[in-house]
Amino acid sequence: MKLMKREAAIHLTSLVLFFLFLSLLKGWYTDFRFLWFWLGGIFGAFLLDIDHLVYSLFLNPHELTSQRVAHLVKQRRFQETADLLARTKHERTKVILHSIEFEAVFLILALFVITSSGSLFGVGLVLGVMTHFLVDQFFDLQSLGHLNNWFRQFPIRLEKKDATLFWIGSVLVVLLLGVML
Repeated sequence: MKLMKREAAIHLTSLVLFFLFLSLLKGWYTDFRFLWFWLGGIFGAFLLDIDHLVYSLFLNPHELTSQRVAHLVKQRRFQETADLLARTKHERTKVILHSIEFEAVFLILALFVITSSGSLFGVGLVLGVMTHFLVDQFFDLQSLGHLNNWFRQFPIRLEKKDATLFWIGSVLVVLLLGVML
């Protein structure tokens, strides 16, 4: 339970700091329409975590952790399920949404939504998802020392220095997307 709450708090804190920066930069602190932006961001920040549940329940139900997840879900022990998924997230190296392929496609869609949409919820959602990517990659760098799980479909193995440069570049891209609003 503790790990799940800690991870959720880190994702939420990162999102709030980034969105607070953008809101102050854009002068969005007096208009309540921008609550949609914040709601979209909160939704987006946690949307990617559904990937672990889909992987466990549908894509690889034969794995031991997946069977434990299914058992907890059947018993409606959702907080324990979330904690188990958080504790074992590095076991699931083939999740779909936590990959560089998905991130690249999502970046293109994010650029389209930010420049063309006009939906504050949609813009918040894509920036929330991008913030989630950054947080997960940062902690993978810290705990694993690499981002190889993100590049599993490519013959690319980044040393820690190169992976750190990739992450810094990703941060700059997300900041640029946010400033483009």
